[in-house]
Amino acid sequence: MAQFLLETVWLVPCYALIGGLLAVPWSPGIIRKTGPRPAGYINLVMTFLAFVHSVIALQATWNHLPQEVFREHPVLEDLPFLRKCRRK
Repeated sequence: MAQFLLETVWLVPCYALIGGLLAVPWSPGIIRKTGPRPAGYINLVMTFLAFVHSVIALQATWNHLPQEVFREHPVLEDLPFLRKCRRK
């Protein structure tokens, strides 16, 4: 499970967006019977889920060597504007 959460750690910012979307019915007063309190609870739960997801993903990466994400990248010496700067 930790490996799955590690691979989907990019979804952590989406928890806040989902919480905000789920709380929309309470913002214009569409749901008046319960008041604004359930919207706060929804945001609290989504924030807690994002925190748990992040903590598990952090523990899964702890004490591991860094990995290169991009396979190829330009060599700095090959960039023309850096060659001009080094000549001066």
